[in-house]
Amino acid sequence: MNAQIRPQVTIARERYSEALCAELLPLLQDNWVRTESYIGELAIDPNFEKYQKLDAMDLVTCVTARLGGRLVGYAIYFTSYSLHHKTVKTGHGDMIYVKDEPGFGQIVFDLLKECERLLRAQGVVYMGWFVHRESRIHAILKSRGYVDDEIVMEKKL
Repeated sequence: MNAQIRPQVTIARERYSEALCAELLPLLQDNWVRTESYIGELAIDPNFEKYQKLDAMDLVTCVTARLGGRLVGYAIYFTSYSLHHKTVKTGHGDMIYVKDEPGFGQIVFDLLKECERLLRAQGVVYMGWFVHRESRIHAILKSRGYVDDEIVMEKKL
């Protein structure tokens, strides 16, 4: 019997280098066409320069998932002090995405676990993610203790 050896998944914070931005773009595009309600009207056009500046100020964090060195997922979040509670540091999920790979659920779980570790180390008290209720990631978030809070509603003006 031949046992298949699965490549090791590596979860790590990565800075917004030009190389990382180039690797992120195809995954961002895949995420966009799968989840956005206005995909026919807008193409994703990330402002990587702004992400790089915010990263240099430690206001945005990118955690990546690599399978055998290949980028298969990411979680991106911002941190700031709450405008409602000036002494409470919060995290705001920008995007979380994992390609449809074997072990999808475990990769998402590991990404979240690392984000939570980094968030705690950054002094964050509350964290929220924008996800669709029907998504598999929503179910994983619930299994990690996240609760539905407010609903984001959008309208083209």
